[in-house]
Amino acid sequence: YFYITGPVNSSVADKIQNIKKSKKICFFTRIGKNSSHKGFKFLKNLNQKDLAGYEIVVIFGGSLPPKNVTDKIEKTFSSNDISIKFVNQVSEQQKFEIIKESRLLFFPEEFTGFGLPAVEATYCSTRVLCFDTPEMKKYHNNHGLYHYMNRENIYEMIKYSINNCFFTEKELLLVKKEKEKLEMKNNVEDLLLKILKTYNLEMV
Repeated sequence: YFYITGPVNSSVADKIQNIKKSKKICFFTRIGKNSSHKGFKFLKNLNQKDLAGYEIVVIFGGSLPPKNVTDKIEKTFSSNDISIKFVNQVSEQQKFEIIKESRLLFFPEEFTGFGLPAVEATYCSTRVLCFDTPEMKKYHNNHGLYHYMNRENIYEMIKYSINNCFFTEKELLLVKKEKEKLEMKNNVEDLLLKILKTYNLEMV
């Protein structure tokens, strides 16, 4: 058997031009039943004095937390001069605008099926901070563009990633290579879908 990794919606991402990185961090997560591994519990680690003046955008797959919960979190973060925004049901356009504006994608999933947000962030030249999970290494080829953390050094690695969020010239060349790989994967997937459609088959 073989697998095809998830594609990036490059047709939307590439249309978003001339967006500068701002003091913003994006965080993809989910709450509810069977979602504890999605990392919402690690949001508190972003509430640190070193991030004063930053905006945290938390993008939920599914429903938002109750308003009394988000109000309490907003108040707690404001003590360190950090604004926080909770959104869901974002369009592809809105998602890529947020990613491209962000200096960092905070991606603390404890295990993941593939980790598409990390791929999308790299495509947009946005630094990724994630756990060093087997899935991330298996599907992402350990290309050296991610910053890895563990449960013991989350706080320190957030600080490190913010201070080293911009890609070097060498890393930008790696980003370019990763984009080329993604374009090839997208082309292969399109071809396979056409073949499957021809023979009335489905991709599972």
